[in-house]
Amino acid sequence: WSDPSDSDHVMYKGVHENPDRGDEKVHLFGPDVTEEFCTREGLNIIIRSHQYVPQGYKVMHGGHMITLFSARNYVGQDENDCALLLLAPDRNGHLRVHPKTLLALPLPVEDEDEDDLGLEVPCYSAP
Repeated sequence: WSDPSDSDHVMYKGVHENPDRGDEKVHLFGPDVTEEFCTREGLNIIIRSHQYVPQGYKVMHGGHMITLFSARNYVGQDENDCALLLLAPDRNGHLRVHPKTLLALPLPVEDEDEDDLGLEVPCYSAP
């Protein structure tokens, strides 16, 4: 398992350690790795998920990589957007990718008398 680098800059080419993951087995890979993979496999784009992206999606590596995050308000303390991708042919029959963002929902105000579902918890006293 590896993550794409956030930069297309030359210094991020190749495969590198990923200090953000805290696991030496998880690496970062650069845009050159993505381009090589797409060329070898005959692909134009890679769509991946399972990495937190606050705005719901992120296009990187010269447009050959999209990270999609579909869990709105995932962290529970931050209001993050989520996204989905609409794949549709254009007038020339080419498949196009159209990201659609679903904005974060306002987080509920926590109350000490509510359970995790936001329901009031009845208070019972022992007889």
